[in-house]
Amino acid sequence: MTFMQLEFFIAVMESDTFLDAADKLNISQSSLSKQIMNLEKELGVTLLDRSRRSASPTRAGRLFYEDALKLMADFEQMKGHMTPFSDAVAGQIHLGTLPILSQYKITPILRGFCEAYPGIQLHIDEVEDEQLIYGLKHGIYDLVLARDTLLGAPGFKSWPLASDRLAALVCQNHPLASASAISLKSLSDENFILMRRQSSIYQLSIDSCMAQGFTPNVIRTARIESILSAVASGEGVSLLCRKNFTVFNPDGIAVLEIEPKIETSVYLAYMEKQNLSKAARILWKYITRTALL
Repeated sequence: MTFMQLEFFIAVMESDTFLDAADKLNISQSSLSKQIMNLEKELGVTLLDRSRRSASPTRAGRLFYEDALKLMADFEQMKGHMTPFSDAVAGQIHLGTLPILSQYKITPILRGFCEAYPGIQLHIDEVEDEQLIYGLKHGIYDLVLARDTLLGAPGFKSWPLASDRLAALVCQNHPLASASAISLKSLSDENFILMRRQSSIYQLSIDSCMAQGFTPNVIRTARIESILSAVASGEGVSLLCRKNFTVFNPDGIAVLEIEPKIETSVYLAYMEKQNLSKAARILWKYITRTALL
């Protein structure tokens, strides 16, 4: 008995006819029938009832099918365990990402991947939202790390890696600075300093304010470092994702919870119509598996 014969039998069980199974396996129907008969001969049992136009499984065949699925799953797992030790895995991957790797603890995952698969070259581009989606749609990037607000349109295959929520930032002498939590509407009369207009966080902030019945008065857009400095000096207030700015250790700023919470997530994604390379598929499996640990 071989794993190839198990694969052939599973294909027959999961197809309407022998012809359909043969097409799926890209072999001739006669070759498939011969392999199944050899399998039955070795086992000494009849797996398929051929008295009808469509071969149907016998009781033994149904039991064998369940065991075959388990064996094939164990076989694939065994091959996966050996993959990191194989020099045959090679290729290049272009990963596009927002500048969020350290904030969401993704850097150690990518470092672990590079150590596990030294034959694969991982190229990482940190870009802004607009460039990220353009690069994904035009084949510049194999995979991207993006916020959920960027992936709302159909056509993306995505996997959640990290969650976050918006927080309000005010200077320490602001009247609301001592509050543990505030409503977004309580900032309706404030001047806002937000991230760049093309960013997903800017759009999330605008949409969230409008959902509370007001349009924020945005007097300036900037990068996070400049936003923190401006808020600390009392120039205005801001809305940022909590994990996005904590690495900067902001001084002179009160960070307030917003109720109800405004949540966002970071996803690993690719275009569904895109055929991922073997190397990119390995990275996808590595990240999604590691993120669950």
